[in-house]
Amino acid sequence: MSGLNWQRRWDPFRDLQREVGRLFETLEPLQHWRLTRQYPAINLYDAGDRYVLAAQLPGMTPEEVDLSITGETLTI
Repeated sequence: MSGLNWQRRWDPFRDLQREVGRLFETLEPLQHWRLTRQYPAINLYDAGDRYVLAAQLPGMTPEEVDLSITGETLTI
């Protein structure tokens, strides 16, 4: 008998799993930042002669919404 517990033997996959877990733990603050950013729900479709954009902007009136186009960028 070797005297080693079979669960305590070196397992490169367990080590890899632990290291990958540590890597993602360091990225957790970035994940939180990405999830807390607020974007409106938007639908954009081609209506033949024009594009139609519908955005859910709760609590805003049409007068409060400002649209601008710069180059190929639409800003709401």
